[in-house]
Amino acid sequence: MGHSEKFLYSVNTFLAYKINEDYYAGTHFVWCAPRYDEPNNPPSANPKEICASLLKDVEGNDLHSGRIDQNRTGLLLGVQTKFDAGKINDDIRNELTYIINSAALSFFRPVIYVIDKTVVENLITVPAMKKATYFAKEYRIEALKTTQFDIIAL
Repeated sequence: MGHSEKFLYSVNTFLAYKINEDYYAGTHFVWCAPRYDEPNNPPSANPKEICASLLKDVEGNDLHSGRIDQNRTGLLLGVQTKFDAGKINDDIRNELTYIINSAALSFFRPVIYVIDKTVVENLITVPAMKKATYFAKEYRIEALKTTQFDIIAL
């Protein structure tokens, strides 16, 4: 089995990782690619490029980082989705909202997920209309468990 057949790669922020671990019972929502540097994917869907961009913005103390703003927005949307679904209560929603809105840039450092594809049961192939470009190789896992991946923390 080739390297790209067994593993998937995703990049998330340390903040997202900790929230998923500490508040969502180790359940992670991820977009992923079959290679760390997937040649078919543009920068917005290429784990290596996402990682480099986050590192650059965190190390450069970029308070206007679009990628970090996008991550904050996504995390807040996730909190509201969990609340609306009854998976968290109002106190947890308020706590997470505070944490996300006040988190220092260092919490947005990248974390690379190396996902064992052979144990993932809920892998979704992203349809062309939702991909970063038509022929990108993108997948989504809506309930990835901590036991299904290893991390590389930078």
